[in-house]
Parts: sequence; structure tokens; C-alpha cells
Amino acid sequence: MAAHPTVSISLNEPKTVGTNLELATDVLGRFVQLMDIIAGPNASFTHQPRIIEYADGKFTITLPPHQMPAATELTAAIAASSLDDLTFSKSLDGISPEAIEHTVALLTRVSEADLTLGLITPDVRYQFENADRAWASIRNFSPDNILESEKQVEGHFAAYLPTPRRAQFHRTEAQDTIYATVHPGVADSAAIQPIIGKPCVTLLHARTVGAAPTRYLIKEFSPIK
Repeated sequence: MAAHPTVSISLNEPKTVGTNLELATDVLGRFVQLMDIIAGPNASFTHQPRIIEYADGKFTITLPPHQMPAATELTAAIAASSLDDLTFSKSLDGISPEAIEHTVALLTRVSEADLTLGLITPDVRYQFENADRAWASIRNFSPDNILESEKQVEGHFAAYLPTPRRAQFHRTEAQDTIYATVHPGVADSAAIQPIIGKPCVTLLHARTVGAAPTRYLIKEFSPIK
């Protein structure tokens, strides 16, 4: 039987050795909750995340295979929060406002304990270099820096590419054309092709990160009859 994929989480202390087990358990619970939010639970897969190694605040956990992309995506977003606004904004495309909120709570819990977080997945790794950098990332993830909005918008599609699910949409009220990603949950995205140029309504999510340009996500669409 193939081994389950793993994620290594470290709670690093600047002076003393040996993280409180209660804190480690809390951090593990928050991380697992984040994986469920980003990737969703999988009722058909019976494996539950569990610690397979723990020592001095560093522990390795197994994850269901379907959640590993979520672990990689979250780690990459946390790493990008230390970079420029545009890079950070792009890294959040697959992460919901709920997941962002829980990420802030996780990072804050670790930082308030005077620790810094490290994450290692098979594809990406990140370690906060110091407490100041960790608190800066928390601020970058906060609602003061990430503005979210969502509303029904009328207009028409001008173009659509199924890979990478990018659409050009003309908004009637604003009289402008935007580029948007079609949400992975929209199973019938191919239905955009036959309605290009025809009136329709979309559920449009907008996210602005710092000074970066607003990025748009189409969560639903339907023709106007």
C-alpha cells in the first residue's frame, strides 16, 4: 500500500526548545480545518490526518491525497504574502475569503505564542525568517489589505478559453470589459461558448489585494431570456 502524502509543520522558538503540546494540537486542528475548507472533505476516503512524528515543535502529518494540492496552495500563498502585492494577489486565486480568515487566525495563534511557522509539502516549503515578517504577513492577509465583494452583474461574454478557464466579460452597467477566471466549481463552463455575445448575468467575485489590480472570479452565469 502506498504511503499517504505528508506535510511537515514546524513551530519555531527563537530561544527555548520544546513547544507546548497543547499549542501544537491547536495548530494541527486549525491546519486540518483549512484543508477541509480549501479542498473540501472527501466522504469516500476514510483516511484522517494524523501526526506520524513529533519532536520539539516540529511535527509531520499525513493528509488524504486529494488535500495535498490545498496544502501546497496554502503554503505558496503564505510565502507570497511576503512578496509584492501582485504576486500575493495571484497566489490567492484558489483560496476563498473563509480560508483567508482562517489563515489569519492560524498565523496569529502561532505569532502570539512568540513562535514562527514553517510548512513543508512535497512541492513547496516556506519558513518565516523572523517574527516581524510573520506579523507583516498577517497584516497582508487581513481585511484591511484584502477587499472582497460579490454581486450579480449583467453583460455578455466576449471570449472564453477553457484552459486556463479565463473569460473576457463586458459589464453593461460599468460599460467596461474585464478578464475573469471561471470558478473550478462551475462544471458547465463550456456552456459559455454558445452564449458569447448574448446577454447574460454572472455572479462576480472581485478581490483587490493592496495596490494590485482587482482580480475577478465568475462563480455562476446564466443567459438572460
